Amino acid sequence: MGFPSPPVPEFDVVLRGYDRTQVTDAVTRAHAAVSGDSSAPHIGAAELAALNFDVVLRGYDRTQVGWYVDNLLTELRVAEGGDPAPPSSAPPPPEFDLLLRGYDRTQVADAVTRAFATLNGDSSAPHIGAAELAALNFDVVLRGYDRTQVGSYIDDLVARLRAAEERTAR
Repeated sequence: MGFPSPPVPEFDVVLRGYDRTQVTDAVTRAHAAVSGDSSAPHIGAAELAALNFDVVLRGYDRTQVGWYVDNLLTELRVAEGGDPAPPSSAPPPPEFDLLLRGYDRTQVADAVTRAFATLNGDSSAPHIGAAELAALNFDVVLRGYDRTQVGSYIDDLVARLRAAEERTAR
């Protein structure tokens, strides 16, 4: 007997995001597979990893869905008896407040992903140096990330990148 699947998280709806029906279906099927619910259709880790959601008007925030699906993939791999994948270059989602006018969420997510790819030696995303990251200017948009919080987070990443660059220079 399986446990009931948890509800689909409440992703932000953005102007151009992932198709809400596709995401809800995939997440529901993944939860059914993880929980062992035999009354609902399942999705395997390989199938979930291969999904490409359509980008539509008024869809789910792509960054939030990406991070959530990455976590579901790890759970699915474990449920299937495999080892969880090695740590991804994608960091856990930073917890920035959304403001009426803040930094573009996609640009911030891209910069953070590139920084973590560089720190982890992951070749799945383009690398970024400390100086390049420090020099980035994000667009200010409606419903963007809090500029102060992003600035502090980026400063921390710049310090970590500089430390890593100094270690490799020795």
